[in-house]
Amino acid sequence: MNGLVILFLNNLLPIFLIAGAGLFLARATNLNPRSLSQVIFYIFSPCLIFTLITQSELEIGMMGRVVLYAVFSCLLVGGFTWIIGSC
Repeated sequence: MNGLVILFLNNLLPIFLIAGAGLFLARATNLNPRSLSQVIFYIFSPCLIFTLITQSELEIGMMGRVVLYAVFSCLLVGGFTWIIGSC
């Protein structure tokens, strides 16, 4: 039972608190949710990516393969698009 309480406090309670703060903010002000969500997305997305990259435990060889796969995929899709577009 103690594990469930710790799980709730660490994972679910922050979500409920943020949702409650958002509900309170929406009722207290007339903010446009779309513009606010765009600002939050553009601020926190780079922070999330930076944190994930700095705390990554991947080996250098694995990272190289991931980058190589991404470049190859982009070139392949670009090639197909160029071929189809030129017809």
